[in-house]
Amino acid sequence: MIDLFVYGSLKQGGRANHMLYDHSYVGKKSTVFADYELRQVDWFPAMIAGDYIVEGEHYQIGEELLPILDAYESTMFKRVEIPIGPSNDIVYAITYMWDDYLLPPANGIVTNHDTQEWKI
Repeated sequence: MIDLFVYGSLKQGGRANHMLYDHSYVGKKSTVFADYELRQVDWFPAMIAGDYIVEGEHYQIGEELLPILDAYESTMFKRVEIPIGPSNDIVYAITYMWDDYLLPPANGIVTNHDTQEWKI
């Protein structure tokens, strides 16, 4: 099984969550370190390097889902591995971050709090 961290349209209630129906929802998790930031791009969020903890959901998925997720995330996002948890139970999970080679998302930060969560 592969650990997956989702923070936007793949979350429960999100328009793409149906792709995760046959996989195991572990629970709500967040990035361990305040090294990220969510930006709004059109109707969806993009996680980039920043100074916030991002809240999301943890799933365990089969390897067969990776090409499907890669295609969904398209060329705008890159698959990376990051630590999620709480800090006393760290798991390394894959997630999709905004590709550094693209222009930064133009819209503002999703929230101005210590943590960020995309509301579905």
